[in-house]
Amino acid sequence: MSDSLHARRTTKEVERIQAMYNYTHHQEAARKEKEIASLDKQLQDTDIYKKLEASRQNGTKLTIEELRESRKLVLENLPDFSSLLMSKEYKMSQKDFDLCVLFRLGFKSKEVSNMLYSKFVELTLFKG
Repeated sequence: MSDSLHARRTTKEVERIQAMYNYTHHQEAARKEKEIASLDKQLQDTDIYKKLEASRQNGTKLTIEELRESRKLVLENLPDFSSLLMSKEYKMSQKDFDLCVLFRLGFKSKEVSNMLYSKFVELTLFKG
């Protein structure tokens, strides 16, 4: 077999395997996306999430107990996410961890800011 024929055959084989990989990867990503959406729905149906949502809507600051419950919710239901945040690479403070928890639960930065800090603190931080 000539080198060019062997190279074409090898290239075609690599392309076939790449296509199989792409299809499998796409299927896996779609499955994970559905699992995440389902898990997010389950989290949103919890009492603590409903309290967080009420705080967001009312513009009230979260209590220490609500923050503790939200951490517990994420630790128990999202172990991979929790492990990543608690890894030595990140060295997060408790406040940073709370921010990440609320972001993971789907709240936006302005909402989280209002849920954790008074508006006065937020304004003084940005005034410089």
